[in-house]
Amino acid sequence: MLVRIVKMRGVDLTVFDFDYDLTWAAFFMNANGFTYSRYGSREEGSPEKGLSLKGLKYTMQKSLAAYASQPTAKLKRPVKSANNFPSKPELFPAGKRLKKDACIHCHQVHNFQTDLLWSTRRWSKKRMWFYPPTRTLGFQLSLDQGDKIKSVTPKSAAAKLGLKAGDVFTSVNGVTTSSEADVRYGLHRAPESGNIPLTWTRNGQAIAGKIS
Repeated sequence: MLVRIVKMRGVDLTVFDFDYDLTWAAFFMNANGFTYSRYGSREEGSPEKGLSLKGLKYTMQKSLAAYASQPTAKLKRPVKSANNFPSKPELFPAGKRLKKDACIHCHQVHNFQTDLLWSTRRWSKKRMWFYPPTRTLGFQLSLDQGDKIKSVTPKSAAAKLGLKAGDVFTSVNGVTTSSEADVRYGLHRAPESGNIPLTWTRNGQAIAGKIS
């Protein structure tokens, strides 16, 4: 079943947790609300720069395979973040200031989050990094196969770990990966400092490590 959500009012943000600055995002879920994968990424430049039909098809196929093996998987509510954000957009202070039933767009959710951090004096540079680009760790992913490394920057954290072009991620910080959006989601939920556990395959061989 295909469902299109065009307004964020009333949407459970603990379920539909993604980069709200995106122009478009997709969730592949079962009837229990369990998410097998996400799709949709963006950096500077065109809003569609991080999207491709081949990449979307790849993620859909992997999600269908995951569903076939776990059709009745249950939604696990995430541990409450340190930010302690409300579960719905209209419950934020900035959301309450809107007219009743006013449309709330995706990008406004991020604005609401920022507004709350400022107003409660919890703002810091570390809290700015929503869904960080993978280049912060020194690797770029393939546009048409979002869990596959396209290139690794020499002397970067990724290079020091031993990641190489052609490696395919299977999980990042405990998040199963089938797209760049999944990889970024794992990075987004990582602690502000310390090590992030990663698993990947190289020529069919499973490898695990931690990146600083």
